[in-house]
Amino acid sequence: MTLTLYPGVYHHEVTAGKDNLFSLEVRNTSNVALTNIRLSAGAPKGWLIQFIPEVIDSLSASSLQTVVVNIRPRITATKGYYDLSVTAEANEITKAANIQIEVKSVLFWMWVGIGVAVVAVVVFVFIYIRFNKQ
Repeated sequence: MTLTLYPGVYHHEVTAGKDNLFSLEVRNTSNVALTNIRLSAGAPKGWLIQFIPEVIDSLSASSLQTVVVNIRPRITATKGYYDLSVTAEANEITKAANIQIEVKSVLFWMWVGIGVAVVAVVVFVFIYIRFNKQ
């Protein structure tokens, strides 16, 4: 059994505090059907990881199924790289995959937006004061 997260095979970017949807390809590489495949993930504290569906009832030999994965890092997650372990546990076999996730912090862009807003207010106040005197 193999587990591959798309888009991107080696590098996955997520935004802190937001839902980030990926596709997880669960491929049965064996000669026999796999049954009752349960998906789970180990992630940093405060992260939400959801699989849709969480359980694959059966996967025939040499076939695959795509599962939607929602990765939502906590809003306070700092920018950087994190390891996420995904496990698929079937009645017949267990497979784990480590996936590297890069968090893009929303705090940087929030401060940029606040800075632009402050500059705009200062410019409008300056224009108002300047033209109000005439």
